[in-house]
Amino acid sequence: MGKVIPKILLGLAALLLCVYIVFQIYNSNSSKVEVETALSMQMEDTVTVEGIALREETVLSFTGTGEISYAVEDGGHVPVDGTVAYVYDSAQEAHARSTAERLEREIAQLKEIQTTTGQGAVTVENIDKQIKERLFSVIGQADGGQYSALEESKEQLLNLLNRRQLITGKVENFNERISALTAELNGLSSQVSGEAQTITTPQAGFFSSEVDGYENLTDLSSLSSLTTSQASELIATQRTGNPAGAVGKITKDSDWYYLCLLPEERAQTLTSGDSLVMQVPNLTTAEIPVTVVSISPAENGQAAVVLQANMISKDLATFRKQPVTLQFRTISGLRVDTSAVHFVDGKMGVYILEGITAHFVTIDPVYTTDTYMIVRSDGGAGTLELYDEIIVSGKELTDGKVVQR
Repeated sequence: MGKVIPKILLGLAALLLCVYIVFQIYNSNSSKVEVETALSMQMEDTVTVEGIALREETVLSFTGTGEISYAVEDGGHVPVDGTVAYVYDSAQEAHARSTAERLEREIAQLKEIQTTTGQGAVTVENIDKQIKERLFSVIGQADGGQYSALEESKEQLLNLLNRRQLITGKVENFNERISALTAELNGLSSQVSGEAQTITTPQAGFFSSEVDGYENLTDLSSLSSLTTSQASELIATQRTGNPAGAVGKITKDSDWYYLCLLPEERAQTLTSGDSLVMQVPNLTTAEIPVTVVSISPAENGQAAVVLQANMISKDLATFRKQPVTLQFRTISGLRVDTSAVHFVDGKMGVYILEGITAHFVTIDPVYTTDTYMIVRSDGGAGTLELYDEIIVSGKELTDGKVVQR
């Protein structure tokens, strides 16, 4: 027995020696690395420019005297010979007229609600569903900058809430409210004398009360043929004085154009018919779809671009020279640090860690900065994939090399 223990100890010593030798061989043939997980990234490719919005506009004039009260909100549509404003003898009368119209409208709505509520299969559930839909509509209009539509939506929502009160028995009728509104309306009669003059439009279109001096600045049919120099001069044009007696204008339709200058390298990525997204942060949060109409030959590193939009609102009706942000595309892929990029046999790629081995995979950049790239995530076998562990630092990396973290 005394001879067995020394043999066991001798065997353990030999085993430990072998493990040590293998560890030293492994250590000498491997290197320590740092890794980073390949994750998805998405960003908007945008550029901010200053240009000028151009429309087919007709200026409306009034040469008489009096206090003008507009009958249509900016961005509102009017028919041929439609009334866009009333002219009163004084500001007091204009306010009284406006208040009287609001009171008359509310009285008529309350009477209509009292007459029709209870007829047909109208339930609380149906009313609640309509209220919810109208609330979402109001929120959408506010987020989209459609402020001209908010007043009508507010009245519709109020009508639904009043109907709900009748159906649920919260109120028996609106007689008391109607009587109070009628008394207030009658009290205004002494402040109103005679009929107001009207200002009408000779053509149908979208109304704006603002005349800025840029109306009919150029022939819209010639925009596509402008040189970059001509476009630059047009954008830089200073506003002129407003025409005498101007009280507003009519834009023929919802189509309008935006003329701007883009850096040559940006303009070269566009072709006629391309779709972009425009935002006017100083005016509205709405995203405005635009189409590229034309791109002029570049001069001095810039090219003139004509964009066409088909969207009108209270805010956009007065849009002229505010800066805009153009969204060219949404870029998505995998984020890769530029420090991890290597070139092997003329191919760009990165080393990834699989177990204890480094493997080279190729990458295809779609967007590059000084510190990182966004690369395609759908390249297939032999390319970088989501959640791969990218080696961002390590010495003398080769495909198949054993490494350690």
